Amino acid sequence: MLFHQPLARLSLALALAWTPASLVGQTPTHEPIAALLVDANDDFLADRLGQSACAQGIVTAAPYAARRDRELRIYLQDDSAGIRCIATDHQLLASVEPGDLLAVAGVLEHYRGMEQLHVESVERIRRVDVPDPVEADVAAVASERMLGQLVTVTAQIAPPVLSTSPILQDESGATELYMPRRFLDDPALIQRLAAGGTCTVIGYAEQNDASAPYDAGYRLRLRSPQDLQLAPSSWVESLLAIALASFAGAVVVLLSARRFRAKRGAPRTWAEPIDRIQGQKMEALGTLAGGIAHEFNNYLAAIRGYTELASASLEGDREAQEHLAEVLTTSDKAKELADKILTFSRKEEAALADADVADVVREGLSLIRATLPASVELQSEIDPYAGVVQASPNQLHQVLLNLASNAVDAMRQSGGVLRVQVDRVMIEADQAATLGLAAAGCCARITVADDGPGMDAATLERMYEPFFTTKDIGVGTGLGLSIVHNILKHHGAGIRVTSAAKTGTRFEIFLRASEECQGPEAPSEAPINAHSTAPTSTPSEAKRVLFVDDTENLARLGRRQLAALGYDAQIATDGAQALEKFANASPPIDAVVTDYRMPGISGLELAEKLQQLRPGIAVLMVTGYGHFLTPEQVAAAGVHKVIKKPYARDDLGRALRSALDRG
Repeated sequence: MLFHQPLARLSLALALAWTPASLVGQTPTHEPIAALLVDANDDFLADRLGQSACAQGIVTAAPYAARRDRELRIYLQDDSAGIRCIATDHQLLASVEPGDLLAVAGVLEHYRGMEQLHVESVERIRRVDVPDPVEADVAAVASERMLGQLVTVTAQIAPPVLSTSPILQDESGATELYMPRRFLDDPALIQRLAAGGTCTVIGYAEQNDASAPYDAGYRLRLRSPQDLQLAPSSWVESLLAIALASFAGAVVVLLSARRFRAKRGAPRTWAEPIDRIQGQKMEALGTLAGGIAHEFNNYLAAIRGYTELASASLEGDREAQEHLAEVLTTSDKAKELADKILTFSRKEEAALADADVADVVREGLSLIRATLPASVELQSEIDPYAGVVQASPNQLHQVLLNLASNAVDAMRQSGGVLRVQVDRVMIEADQAATLGLAAAGCCARITVADDGPGMDAATLERMYEPFFTTKDIGVGTGLGLSIVHNILKHHGAGIRVTSAAKTGTRFEIFLRASEECQGPEAPSEAPINAHSTAPTSTPSEAKRVLFVDDTENLARLGRRQLAALGYDAQIATDGAQALEKFANASPPIDAVVTDYRMPGISGLELAEKLQQLRPGIAVLMVTGYGHFLTPEQVAAAGVHKVIKKPYARDDLGRALRSALDRG
């Protein structure tokens, strides 16, 4: 194992050369870090594992907790190499800071193929400058010779889409950029990741290969969120980067599937730590998904806003109007996709609201049809007056898709019919108790039935257990029905399962309807078309509105939209500038429209400060992160209404008119 670098670190070498022996005290004589990492057997592990060792070097970043807080870690570096140091006694490293010159003693060990020093004693010698990171290309990071060292890489970054980590790529190769979970709560980092393009990253070259010979799984660990800097990229570059990440993610999925198939004959074991790690990955992916969807909503807001302005300026061109209407329709579909991504990223329970069961199931069936194999036929019978229930449409879609997926898997070989039915039934009190229904009465019933082999009594008894599955390894997770059960419990819904070997399976879901079973109701009026050109409420006299958004092109778009609505619009690109303009405006500002997520002063904080300056001022908030806001927060800040990105100009006009009238 060779760790010597051609580039000498002058400040580090001088610090080590001029260390007074009197300051080291009784600490054993230290060795160069590279000497601890020698591998003469070419097995990718140091020859001295398990032996005591002493090293001296400079700390290049603050300690961080790892393995669910069981240990603290630092990276130590001298002029020969770098090594990760861990301490299960947190007191040993708790007060260590970047730039500390330390003498540490402990035992050499390895974790996931990477050598580390398990620290037993620490002596701080003095403070020095943190060494500059070594410039490297991707191929150097994805190799053994850089392990444990602080490096900087300039490369293309593909934002994460199907995997939890983005990919760094340059002419020399590609490697994973690992982002610790503690960084993923930083919205600015998430937005930088979503943008993709060319970036400069400072981090640690490390290994993450759990099995011998430990010659793969190299990656770059991000040192801090501030150490990821992206060059501005065009929308086209961002889309290409997302496409590249999608392709890379698909390759990862295919390789994982091959690995599962190869292990099909292996005995199944309960691996709680693996399940926990997968849960952490899903949580990290949810956070990333939320950031990407937020950035996507910003793009959609600009697309929709400028399309509406173009439509207003081309009123006499019928062909152009038709084309622009298609753009708006497509942006609506893209908004629905972003909403689903945001729903996936949420950690809290989904809010329940009025939902028409027939409409929800129809939407779900459109997704199911696209995935059916040729051997399975879909038959549906939907009562349009089945009823309105208190539910989360996205979660009902998840229930329907899980049940349909299980049914299709059961019939994949032999074929059959997938039947989905929606109707309205009356459930008595004794039936409600049996079904687990929260309350008896009129219910909307969703039935999913198949012609598959069915389930025996033993399988029926265990079907809701997490990780229980009758499918082959790699085909099912055993989580589908447990997720269904949890969602229905949250909805206060009932469920009945009828199945036996060789007779197929029938799931019936009962959701308490908002109205009683007194025959079909008349269909409601058709909703107003989202792109209707009906007149928007406009101000009776010119009002001054301040539009605040930290994205400059969205701020300019807001000014144009407000001008088209008849308002005298001003803009600001951060909270401090908004407060200054508001305080000094003459004539005074009548209303403020502000973004929610902004650096420095957030939209909520800005609204609170505006209310302090002028109680009762009309404030609207626009956001792609609306699920983070509670009604109590909105009311306390004095916000009249929250508008979700991307929004139509007419929606903004109506909300603003309402806020001004109330004021």
